[in-house]
Amino acid sequence: MGGLQMTSPGPKRDVEKTLEPKTASKEAKFGSGNIGFAAKAAANGILDQKHSKEPANVRELLQVLSRGRASPPPAEDDYTRYRHAVAGAPDETTVAYLTSEMLSEHQANEAVGYQRVFGQEFTACPRDLPFNKGPSTSCPGLVEGLKLQEFRLLPVNETLGGTAIVFKDFESSVTLPHFLGEFRGPREDLKAAFTQIAVNGAHLIHGRNQALRQLGSSDSNDKGHAVIFLFCQQRQDLNTYAHFATGENGKVDYHTYLLTRNYPTQSWQLFKQGRRHLRNLQDLAKTNSYALRDHLVKVWNKNHPIVVSTPTPPPPPPPPAARDLAAAPGTRIFFPLNLSLLGAHANANQAQASGGSAQRPPRGCLAGAPSRGGRACWAAAEVYRHR
Repeated sequence: MGGLQMTSPGPKRDVEKTLEPKTASKEAKFGSGNIGFAAKAAANGILDQKHSKEPANVRELLQVLSRGRASPPPAEDDYTRYRHAVAGAPDETTVAYLTSEMLSEHQANEAVGYQRVFGQEFTACPRDLPFNKGPSTSCPGLVEGLKLQEFRLLPVNETLGGTAIVFKDFESSVTLPHFLGEFRGPREDLKAAFTQIAVNGAHLIHGRNQALRQLGSSDSNDKGHAVIFLFCQQRQDLNTYAHFATGENGKVDYHTYLLTRNYPTQSWQLFKQGRRHLRNLQDLAKTNSYALRDHLVKVWNKNHPIVVSTPTPPPPPPPPAARDLAAAPGTRIFFPLNLSLLGAHANANQAQASGGSAQRPPRGCLAGAPSRGGRACWAAAEVYRHR
């Protein structure tokens, strides 16, 4: 696993600057102070952990989570610093900072089109979604996905519906994300944390399924497969979830199934395990994001082929010499002559007739350009060709 430099929250780093701005208070929307939040979510089809079913591809997902990584694991000192920092974390912002150190960093070529955003409200999502009657728009602790520019071959705004883009009036908005996380401080309600991450995940599922339906395509979620993944750092626990939807008779249920429960503060071995689970899930979600983008673009291009018509250019005109030579015998053509040169020819002929001599103009001057001081005009001539 990649070299992990865990530090206590001392000096602020660039990642913390990303964590600071928020457009809404979570407690005002989904937090522990929101009485009946879990009941409202359940009424909207968002199932709690007890009633959520396992996805059809759960065995494959668990194999992916347990897969070894090519990069070296974190050192024991990294674990020690993490354990002490989490134990003293006063709020969810600090927990988010510490947990972000466990995530995999994207390669430079991927970071151009794939991004991670902290603590921003889903401002572009409608507030009257079927699963969101009552609660307001989601504001997850973290979301990762492709930037809007990565869908430049597809008119996302006009085609994929209102939940494809999550941030309003932002040209680099995360679009159709598949990975989302939540962070909770030491004094926050754990049940509310689960409900909130389930509601947030429903936005991702709804956006994906709506995009596929808009293009007349199908989705494996109809068969109970999970392609959306979530995680939640709750106090000293790090849990990963598979999120998917099932439907019958027009009713949609959203399942948030617990894949792994990790305790990264208890031992170095568990710290390495939790980090590996989180990074493997993160990589799988990124793969799913690119796969969906490619599928949507392919379907769009198939239904909207681009027809390129190339107009036939007119034939070029023949060069003047060829045009003149092509004239039939006796055909009158016009070409520019120099009047001063015509006068010179006349004087020369007159001098010859009287026995005198006069300088004749240069050979070919009748077809040449006007001489200095002369002026050109159009004169008629007879063209005869010798057979």
